[in-house]
Amino acid sequence: MENTIISSLLEQYECKSIQEYRNALKEIVQSLVLLGLARGDFFEKAAFYGGTALRKFHNLQRFSEDLDFSLLEPDKEFSLNPYIKSVKNTLYSYGFDMIVETKDKTAVSPIKSAFVKGDTLTHLVSFTAMQAPIRGVPRNETIKVKFEVDTNPPAGADYEVKTQLQPELYQVRLYDLSSQAAGKISAVLTRSWINRVKGRDYYDYIWFLQKKINVNYNHLRQRLLQQNPHGFFTEQSIIEMLCQRFASVDFNRVRDDVLPFIKKEEVVMMESWNKTTLIDATKQYLRFS
Repeated sequence: MENTIISSLLEQYECKSIQEYRNALKEIVQSLVLLGLARGDFFEKAAFYGGTALRKFHNLQRFSEDLDFSLLEPDKEFSLNPYIKSVKNTLYSYGFDMIVETKDKTAVSPIKSAFVKGDTLTHLVSFTAMQAPIRGVPRNETIKVKFEVDTNPPAGADYEVKTQLQPELYQVRLYDLSSQAAGKISAVLTRSWINRVKGRDYYDYIWFLQKKINVNYNHLRQRLLQQNPHGFFTEQSIIEMLCQRFASVDFNRVRDDVLPFIKKEEVVMMESWNKTTLIDATKQYLRFS
């Protein structure tokens, strides 16, 4: 019966390419991870935030790879291990034969990580009318979903509880939109990849401006202080920092990073992304609460 449920969910995506099937399968796995965590009472201690949270609960129009969580209170002793069994059992009950395991970091970090991995080809055959071999899907290709928990959360976040209906009824605690906006601005200002720009942060930032979401200033300030304990962060100085970032970023790289995660019809909207438009939009529309 569960296979029928997953097949029905896949049909709702109206996939037209193998890449769209990959994205749809990954999103269904993400939902089952959330369901497994909810069954294990994980959200009594933690909240969901980030791009995947925005997509699943606020209709952000881009695909997102990972699941990001934050504890409600700092806890150096927190472990994901008690929740792994619930996630694994939930996946299995819906027909997914996947490995779920925690990852030990080599460096000291407040971030606890786990991975869900399974064979792409096997699951496409299980849940669709396709038969192996499937053109464009190597036999060794895997579906991989990472979920991480910040065990040393910055103070000042506010929360909301949202209900999902599929694949069954369950509830998730999330950062509210004002606090999520704070987290996204912090990412724009502090996240750096060696040779790339994470354009998805910019996509989400523009989404918050378009939605007219006021930013949780206290939470943003606490996030920035974690990165720079001696910094002095006012609303005006944060706006200036954003403008400096937009003035220096390569928007071709921003667009290149976003393209694999959006539908083709959305690509045209990024043609207007440049330092001038982002700086002007920030000065005109960024508001704090």
